Amino acid sequence: MPATAVSHNEVIRLIQGGVFAVAGLFALSLLGASFRSISSGFGAHSRTSLKLAAKYFLVYLLVAAVLVGALSLAAMLLMKLGVFSLDAFNEYHARATVEKLAQKNYIRDVLIGSPGRFLIYIFSTCILVPIGEEIFNRRLLYVFLRRRFGMSISLVISSLIFGLAHFGAAAVPAAIFGLLLGWAYEKHQDLSANIMLHGMINFTVTLITVYLSM
Repeated sequence: MPATAVSHNEVIRLIQGGVFAVAGLFALSLLGASFRSISSGFGAHSRTSLKLAAKYFLVYLLVAAVLVGALSLAAMLLMKLGVFSLDAFNEYHARATVEKLAQKNYIRDVLIGSPGRFLIYIFSTCILVPIGEEIFNRRLLYVFLRRRFGMSISLVISSLIFGLAHFGAAAVPAAIFGLLLGWAYEKHQDLSANIMLHGMINFTVTLITVYLSM
């Protein structure tokens, strides 16, 4: 298949993201909420929502930098203590499965090989998926838990569920940043800002993944 062609992977991703977003909007309608609860943030109040998203995105970048720095220092300390060596670390990465290599190559090829596939991937990952996930995890799950257990317990439970939904190595960072997304929603009750913030985070993670795959 030519690099510029759109493969069934992008079509499936687009359909999945669309179904998830529509399902979230439908769930909101069952609760008596309208599409205005989201669209208002992209309309008259778009500047306010965007400012909130940008503010918390800076917090995300700071937290991510601190976590990376802490993990790097911990790894250096463990290597000095002889707990594990750099060779062992390299061997661990060398044992990557065919599926992981294929995924890395796919993401790299999507973003580098074809503008059309890139736009579909970004639209699905940074727009459709954040809409669905923020509706279900913040507007529905978090609000449901908040009415029963209070803020702290609700933040932890909803963030853990959010992390587990991302599977594998992504579960822990997803749970950590789920706390940030939950806190932002708790403070401002602005679902549109949360969707924007989630989209910014997904876009950043995508770029980092492509960089690492190269």
